[in-house]
Amino acid sequence: MRKVSIILLLVFLAVFCVGCNSNKGPQAKAEKFLNAYYSQYEKKDEIEEIFESGDLNGTDSDELVIVSDGVQEQKIKDFIDRNFKDMLTERGRDLLVSNRLIPKADVLDSDIVKATIVKVEFDTSEDDNENLSFSLDIDYEHEDGSNTNSSEKGWIRVIDEEGTLKVDGLGFN
Repeated sequence: MRKVSIILLLVFLAVFCVGCNSNKGPQAKAEKFLNAYYSQYEKKDEIEEIFESGDLNGTDSDELVIVSDGVQEQKIKDFIDRNFKDMLTERGRDLLVSNRLIPKADVLDSDIVKATIVKVEFDTSEDDNENLSFSLDIDYEHEDGSNTNSSEKGWIRVIDEEGTLKVDGLGFN
């Protein structure tokens, strides 16, 4: 009787552990990161503070170029640490900052106050565990209280770094 109960306990623990780990895969990490990425609309004050600390220079094409200094670089690092802590590899962080995806400066010129991902789908047809193609349906809440919806498509790279899944790249189509 005791052996049977031990065997049942071990089977239960094995099923429980496998069930708990199934939601911690690359898709779950990607979805968590995408939710954090779109939450930048709720952090306009933090983002505005970052860009106020840099020198803004106009170019002939009327495009703003930010000349970064040590203070601004530290503010960007602090922003990433607060909002994307332990989600990004160093390479991923550098790529997202250099591609101007984090911090998302265009939130400052937007009347959107909140973005909520209502549906995320990953393309599982490709046999690639690191690079995931995704499509999102996003609800946007505007300052006047109205809501709009849009869709986005892109890719996200999730890798295992020392036993922890981290985002190593992101791009939009």
